[in-house]
Amino acid sequence: MAKTGMNLVLVERYAKALFAVSEKRKVTGKVHSELTTLVRHLSTSEALRNCLSHPFINKEDKIQAITGLAGQHCAEPLQEFLKQLFKHKRLNLLPKIMLAFETLVDQSKDLIHTTVRSAGALNELQRERLQKTLETTLGKKVICDWREDRELLGGIQLKIGDTLWDGTLKGRLAALNNYFTQEA
Repeated sequence: MAKTGMNLVLVERYAKALFAVSEKRKVTGKVHSELTTLVRHLSTSEALRNCLSHPFINKEDKIQAITGLAGQHCAEPLQEFLKQLFKHKRLNLLPKIMLAFETLVDQSKDLIHTTVRSAGALNELQRERLQKTLETTLGKKVICDWREDRELLGGIQLKIGDTLWDGTLKGRLAALNNYFTQEA
């Protein structure tokens, strides 16, 4: 198995384990918040990254530094989780683990995120109708990320998970072009 494939498997396993323990101890919201804060600090603080990779700083001090950033009283499941990541030298997977953890949290709440791209700004009524239609169709609460992209020419494009629905003029023209170039 390729390294990225193996990392993806590890990310999913770690996220599921952290989610299961958090749910069991009823601290999922706290863990989610602390994990988000921690990943944000890791991505923005070069000093923190240098500290965590420094060979002369012992593992316990590194864990103390990182859990301190997550919150003054970091949830015990997250502390134990971070110790395991350090022990197995997998702290680099933390941002992806956080995303997988967020997906599990959303699934537990019957939430789904979608990106809606349109050539022009949708008014409030159009947004409400589209969101209600998606919620009815998907049977879940939908959180939309509304984006404007003038290159689409017209129509809308929906991205839900790994699935892309393209109802844009640009997409239709590309499909038509593809059809005619394959026929020739």
